Amino acid sequence: MSHRHPAWINLIPYEQGCLHGGGGLDNINASLGFLGNLGVALDNLTAKDIKDGNLKAILSLFFALSRYKQQQKQAQQERKELDRLRDKKLESEMVTTTASKNYLR
Repeated sequence: MSHRHPAWINLIPYEQGCLHGGGGLDNINASLGFLGNLGVALDNLTAKDIKDGNLKAILSLFFALSRYKQQQKQAQQERKELDRLRDKKLESEMVTTTASKNYLR
């Protein structure tokens, strides 16, 4: 079975034992690197802690992912609100311009 992923991520296929030996750490490191590049705050998280099942590290990862998702959602809402305000301002300017032109006639 082939798993698809971005070409720049060099993961070891599951069939070759990605969870055993160093391959698991490499895959977790690649995943943590990807998340870090997205902007997820991964303070003091290590692949070894995740692989070893360190509950504090795993919960920290879940918390960081949750916080990242909340930030993304908030940013999206703020962008929508800015778009709405910009559209409202443009509409108001159009009404004012039209009213001024009609008044000057």
